Amino acid sequence: MTKLTQLQKELAKKLPMLMDTINSELGLPKGSTLFDITLNPKGTDNPEWVVMDEFPNYQQSIHTGLIRSRKTHRLLSPTKSGYVSLMKNGVKHHVKQGY
Repeated sequence: MTKLTQLQKELAKKLPMLMDTINSELGLPKGSTLFDITLNPKGTDNPEWVVMDEFPNYQQSIHTGLIRSRKTHRLLSPTKSGYVSLMKNGVKHHVKQGY
């Protein structure tokens, strides 16, 4: 095994714990993705999320207008025109992201 391969394996073992530590310091939920660390370009350390009235399975940042899954906390990827697809009662809805 090369030294690089050994270092990669060691890093892969330690990375989840390191990410949980970083998320904890930033006030983010355990298991958040890297996207959660860079959510708020306006510089607020802890963006606040509110449940969307018409789509209770999703949350929207009050600072940026970004939309994420309430269950996984993953950001939804918008189309080039800024729309995201949200599911409600098995029906897909296209909603403009942001403010």
